[in-house]
Amino acid sequence: MAVFCNFVAIGSLVPAIPRYVAQTIGGPEAVGFVVGAFGAAALLGRLLLTATTLPWSSRASVVGGSALLLMSSLILLVRPAAGLTVASRVLAGLGDALFLTAAFAAMYGLLAARDATRAVTHMTMTIYLGLIAGPLLQEPLYRSGGFQMVFAFSVAGSAAALAACAILPGRRTDETHTPQLRPDGTAERPSGRRQSAYAAALTLVISSGAAAFATVLPLQTAASGSDVAVEYAVVASTTLVLRLVASGRVGRLPVRALIVASAATTSAGLVVIAFGAGLARLAGCALLGTGQAFVFPILLDTAVRGSPAHRRTRVIALLTGAYDAAFILGPVLGGLIVAAKGVPTALIVMAGVVAVGACLTPALAPNIRPTVKET
Repeated sequence: MAVFCNFVAIGSLVPAIPRYVAQTIGGPEAVGFVVGAFGAAALLGRLLLTATTLPWSSRASVVGGSALLLMSSLILLVRPAAGLTVASRVLAGLGDALFLTAAFAAMYGLLAARDATRAVTHMTMTIYLGLIAGPLLQEPLYRSGGFQMVFAFSVAGSAAALAACAILPGRRTDETHTPQLRPDGTAERPSGRRQSAYAAALTLVISSGAAAFATVLPLQTAASGSDVAVEYAVVASTTLVLRLVASGRVGRLPVRALIVASAATTSAGLVVIAFGAGLARLAGCALLGTGQAFVFPILLDTAVRGSPAHRRTRVIALLTGAYDAAFILGPVLGGLIVAAKGVPTALIVMAGVVAVGACLTPALAPNIRPTVKET
């Protein structure tokens, strides 16, 4: 419930923030950097978490993250100047880093290894439900009350998430305790750390295209007065449906083939969106959603299951941090290219960046698979 409420609030701001910045602060460059501030702050938070374990209970961690998200929406509600808008995005990024890392760590601490893949899929499905509902609700809210109505809705969603977190049990996860290492040193094998690094690199490259799409498309549609909610909904719902269908089966798919297919499909979707209109553009959105459906859950799950329990939070922070880094690379690069060459060129360039992921997969992930089994 808390994950859903927070991501409804976050999702409602995904199309709203680029429009708000473009109208009140500046052009495409400003949009790229303000949106990128969220990813930069989230990445910083996750980098800090990679160096330590969570020192608080699971409840305190998710409550703290939700409180930061609520504060960020409250700042937007008071119609801030440019500096406070950036500060709002920084707070939101830090809140997202703490909340999501703690939520995933608590999940892995409570579930057996054989249930990990299914649990990751369900968690990401909940995130995408929020990312579907948020943009869909944003459009009618914007039409009825402008940005103030959208920001008030985001405040309400974050407040509901905070209330849901407050009633969670205050149990500490396994991650807060260092387990006894095996006599043969399996838990400390360098291969587990290399595997996590490989998974993070692939997450960064392949996810950057979706991040650019989420930022640059509103700039194109704002000029024509068209609605972006349908495009966002097609991407998110395609991803959601595919994850629902494959729940419990993703862990048995060939990892390298899945990564290559995800990168190729994502790249193709961006190309179709760049040149298509109407149904063709929606078909491109469906391709993009298909490409993003499985790559992050399988990379996260294999990295976490390939690491010892006492490194769980660090690995989760690393993988989700790579995802956040993609939301820096995508928006900033996309915004700069839009300013110089326009939206279609930006999408084509990002499609090329994603295609690099398919080329790098054989080198970066020749044997990426779980290497440490939990009992």
